[in-house]
Amino acid sequence: IVGAAGSRQALEMLFRNLPADSGLAFVVAMRLGRQRMNRLPALLAKRTHMPVVVTADATRPQADHIYIVPAGVQGAIIDGELRLTSPAAEGNAKDGGEAVAAGPLDAMLFSLCANSGAEAVAILLSGAGTDGVAGVERICQGGGMVFVQDPDEAAHGALPRRAIAACPAATVATAGEIARQLVQAKGDLADVAAPKEEVTSFDDVYHTILQHVSSHTAYDLSHYKISTLYRRVARRMAMAGYSDLKQYVELLHTSPAEAKALFMDTLVSVTSFFRDPDAYDMLERDCIPHLFVEKVRADTVRVWVAGCATGQESYSVAMQLAEYAAQIGEPPRLQVFATDLDEEAIAFARRGIYPAAIAKEMTPTRLKRFFTETEDGYQVKPEIREHVLFAVHDLLRDPPFSRLDLIVCRNVLIYFNREAQERLFATFHYALNDQGYLFLGTSESVDAAPDLFNVLDKHCHLYQRLDVISTPQRRLPTTAASGLGLRN
Repeated sequence: IVGAAGSRQALEMLFRNLPADSGLAFVVAMRLGRQRMNRLPALLAKRTHMPVVVTADATRPQADHIYIVPAGVQGAIIDGELRLTSPAAEGNAKDGGEAVAAGPLDAMLFSLCANSGAEAVAILLSGAGTDGVAGVERICQGGGMVFVQDPDEAAHGALPRRAIAACPAATVATAGEIARQLVQAKGDLADVAAPKEEVTSFDDVYHTILQHVSSHTAYDLSHYKISTLYRRVARRMAMAGYSDLKQYVELLHTSPAEAKALFMDTLVSVTSFFRDPDAYDMLERDCIPHLFVEKVRADTVRVWVAGCATGQESYSVAMQLAEYAAQIGEPPRLQVFATDLDEEAIAFARRGIYPAAIAKEMTPTRLKRFFTETEDGYQVKPEIREHVLFAVHDLLRDPPFSRLDLIVCRNVLIYFNREAQERLFATFHYALNDQGYLFLGTSESVDAAPDLFNVLDKHCHLYQRLDVISTPQRRLPTTAASGLGLRN
């Protein structure tokens, strides 16, 4: 639970309406003055029967407890523990340079998303600034649940309004109503049974759900892992206030908006600049220079970022390419193709405008060189944006790009079943040049296609194309995106 000016009253109302045995653990991080923070535990203790604790470092939250991050420190959820650091220690760039800190509310929510993913729940209350907005946006992109206090009720509505704009899927309600909906959502999620180990195919009702989504959106979700789809359906049921699966199926049948919401929920868009810094350090050191070998001014270094979400990793690779190109005489042209199934994410990426919190994700040198500061954050400079071409693209249905030197597909394959992964690896192998590179996410590997790629760095998940014959996807649409370099 995060908030700033005017959030004390909302906190009291929230906990007054929450039962003491909800089974939830609450972590409260506020931007309030030291005196107000020091008084907060006693004030909340009058509104609830739950224990109210001023947390210490390395605390593992317990159900039905309230943990308050004390004044003067910054909280984070790391490996299930509540950790405390001094604000000055947060946000140091991985590869050197002066420290650039994210706001304490954003930093807390970033860590919650990294720790809990789609199981994260964030509540944002009253405030006048922007700290917390990027955090709730990250929670939304990761498939978590976000509640925002109604701006008309909040003592200061500016922060809630900004959060609503950043996360349209957020539930907006009064503090008391948030308490009720939070408990209801937890109960609904618990009522939806997770798939058992022995389940190998969807039962009839889930096939019906897939049919409704396909009829309303024209997209096929059958390639996703069973566990992924069950979690997304369970979450949407909770968000829509349904505990009965058959009733939810009927809602999907009659509501194109809900079918689209379920589809969008499967498009997990958690990303950041230079995500997993060790991996990007390796890419810069062991891969990028090889992309320029034997290329002259008339040639082009061609990179495809597949599943680019809101564009941060696409621009990260483009920055690394530009930095290396500046070190050599007469470098080749640079072209980064960045694709995603999410039209809204692609539109966001094209604008290249990001919140101020991205300063935490790169060195001050890169920030100054490649970004222009705006009123609410930073915009990627034209010299980088001109190298990146964004397009809506379905990895499993649309034709691939061709003659590629590097494919970046990070944290996408983990959501697909084995058959879909095998198809994609064949497509990537077909699209890459001889000795081309494949850069995957931290939980991904080429185990589904060991005969197509050689392992270069197992820890950082860099692979190289093997010189064997492969075939692309068996069925490709007849309408290729002309002018994008796609193979038809």
